[in-house]
Amino acid sequence: MPIRAFSCYKPCQARIVIGFTHIKKALENGKHVITTNKGPIALFYRELKAIADRKGVQLKFEGTVLSGTPAIQFALKELAGCEIIEIRGIVNGTTNYILTKMAEGIPYEEALKEAQKKGYAETNPSVKPELVDYNDPLYHVDGILNGLIFTTDHLGDVFIMGLGAGKIETGQAILHDLYSILEDLRK
Repeated sequence: MPIRAFSCYKPCQARIVIGFTHIKKALENGKHVITTNKGPIALFYRELKAIADRKGVQLKFEGTVLSGTPAIQFALKELAGCEIIEIRGIVNGTTNYILTKMAEGIPYEEALKEAQKKGYAETNPSVKPELVDYNDPLYHVDGILNGLIFTTDHLGDVFIMGLGAGKIETGQAILHDLYSILEDLRK
């Protein structure tokens, strides 16, 4: 089936309520939505997904998590048929910052204090990042990369690694979502 017209609405507002309002309105108007705004997805996913399903449109949000590593679609498509029992990983700038500093020879405690001072890490002493065992594949994730281990019923542990947020990575996530929608429309 040839695609004659394609409408897509991509809000990237930093404020959750505005993002939620725009996404909801686009879905209610029968538009497919691609967003990199994690706030509305984290807080209102079920509501937004229900609207998308009711309207027969798609809600895509790969860029909200690990933009350069297609973790969401990987879990939904490549691990289809598996039960995902657990997901562990290095998935944020705080962890990456601390690991990068440690790779430069800075002790963990000093790297953590520096991250807290810069506002990257939680200053509450009861919230402590966990260190990863040397034998864990996550230990070997470079400081600029993110890594996830999906523990599944059929395949055991499945490890993926890639870049996180950034302009190019976020753009790639948006392109991935757009391609996914176009691919589904062609079916």
